[in-house]
Order: sequence, then structure tokens, then C-alpha cells
Amino acid sequence: MEVTAAFLGVWTVWSATGWLVVSMRSGVVRKLLVTSMVLTACSLVFWLWDCSAWLRGLAVIPVLLLLGKAWMLGVRKTPWLDHPVKAGQFALWCLALPEGRLVSDGESRAALRRTAFLECFRILAKMMSLVVMLAINEHAEIHLHRPVQLVWTAVVFYLIFSMLRDVLSVAWATVGVEVSPMFNAPLIARNPRDFWGARWNLWFTRTVHVLVFEPVRLRSSAIWASAAVFGLSALVHEAIVVAGLATLDGRMILFFVSQGIGATAYTVLKKRGLSAWPRWLAVTTHFCWMWLTVALFLDPLDAFTGVSTWGLTDLIELVLSS
Repeated sequence: MEVTAAFLGVWTVWSATGWLVVSMRSGVVRKLLVTSMVLTACSLVFWLWDCSAWLRGLAVIPVLLLLGKAWMLGVRKTPWLDHPVKAGQFALWCLALPEGRLVSDGESRAALRRTAFLECFRILAKMMSLVVMLAINEHAEIHLHRPVQLVWTAVVFYLIFSMLRDVLSVAWATVGVEVSPMFNAPLIARNPRDFWGARWNLWFTRTVHVLVFEPVRLRSSAIWASAAVFGLSALVHEAIVVAGLATLDGRMILFFVSQGIGATAYTVLKKRGLSAWPRWLAVTTHFCWMWLTVALFLDPLDAFTGVSTWGLTDLIELVLSS
């Protein structure tokens, strides 16, 4: 109840302030209101500070969503909002995921619901895969075998977040909102640029492309624009870890620095005539690259969630307790 009240309270104040921002053209007051939206979003973590470590860490995710939308309002880049903005549509935009398109005509809504029905089977398949992986970990203790544990944990995180996206997509489809994909088969990425630019967390990728990459690119080179994106991503993920562990860790920053270097190196080699590798070789090479570096990403998250030691019994207890 306390958690629900915190979420609803922050969202209500943030949305009401956002409505005032929308109604203003410019000026100091508008900037102050946008600043207050940022502070309101960040306050969610402090409202939940006495909760469990994993809940504190996960609470940073909705905070980041609200911060991204506050940024959009500040620079007047708001997707699927009519002008003048209607109150109901604005409330839906505030509540919806980072990317969503309101479908208006009946035929498109019917097609959206059919797609959502098929997504239910995908949710079921991912859920069964997660259950099988947890059962294997409970009996085989995969977390004791470091090389396999890294792959197992990465896949579990992917299944959890992609399944959550699919569930939310089906829910939003019932009110006519089409949610864009968040992942695109990340396990078969061919190189770092392919992974981060076209396969992993596409909501974040598309948002920062508009809000960060394009503005920096207008003033500098694509390499610096890419560095700005990876730098922001490092800070965003480090914030999640700081909230979860209640201390500065730093491994997330090292991870995204290494990934930024890898993506930049690939781009430079590509421009200098690097020929395309066979798919199997490119996928295998990138998989090995991620396997060698992913501990910097997974270990901080695992430190306050304990995902690597999860078994089927833990999942059942979590569901029953909630």
C-alpha cells in the first residue's frame, strides 16, 4: 500500500505540473516548473528508501521514464500529442510507456487487439522458459559455475524485462495504445553497434537519439555524439545501482565506457573498409565480447537483487507474497 501510494502521489504531482508546463510558451516560470518535475520524479526513490534494496533499485526505472518525459516537455519534443494538447490525451501520455501511439480508427484498433492476442502466446513461451531456467538453477546450482552463470543471468534479465514489456503492451492495447518493441533478438547481434543501436532497450535508444545524439551531432562529430549517449547510459544505470546498494559502485560506468569504446572501434574499422564477416562468425565474436565484459553490468545488479541464485521456489514465494 505504501509503495502504491508513493507511485500514485509522485505521478499525480508530476502530471499536474506537466499540464501547467504544456500551457505555457516560455519564460522563467516554465523552466522552474520543469525543474520541479525533475525533483518530483527523483523524490520517488527517497519515498521508497526504507523498502527493500531491489525495490529501491527498480524504482529508479520509472523515475528515469518521468525524467525523460520531463526533458521532452522542456525541449517541446512530445510524441503523439496534438496541439493544442487535450487534457485526456496528456494524462494518457504521462501514464504510457516511453513510446506509444494512440490508435484512433476502429480498423487499426481491431488489428492492434489481434496482435496483442498473439503476444499473449509469446508471454506464455517466455514465462515457461523462465520457469525452466529457474528450475535448472535450483537443482543444478548454475550460479556456482561462473562462466555459465553470466550467460544464465543475462538471459534471465532479458526474459524478465521483455516479458514485462509484452504484458504492458497487451494491457495498453485494450485502450488503443500501440507500444513499440523494446528488444529485437539481442542474442544474435553481430557487433556492439548492432546490439546497442538496433537490438537492446530500443526505447532508450530512440529517446536519447532525439534528445542527446542529434543535438550533439549538430555541434560536433558522430563519435562525440555517440560518446554522449554512452556516457548518459552509464550514469543512468549507475543511478539504479546506487539506489539499490546505497553506495557508489562504479562498475556500470566501466561497462558502458568499454561498450562505447567497442562500438566506436567497430565504426572506425567499418569506415576504413572492414569487410562483413559471415553471420555465424560475427554473432559468435560479439557474444564472446559481451561474455567477457558483461560481469561489469550484471554483478552490480545481482548484488542487490540476487537474481543469479534464484530458483523456482524463490519465484513461487515471491508471487505468493505479493
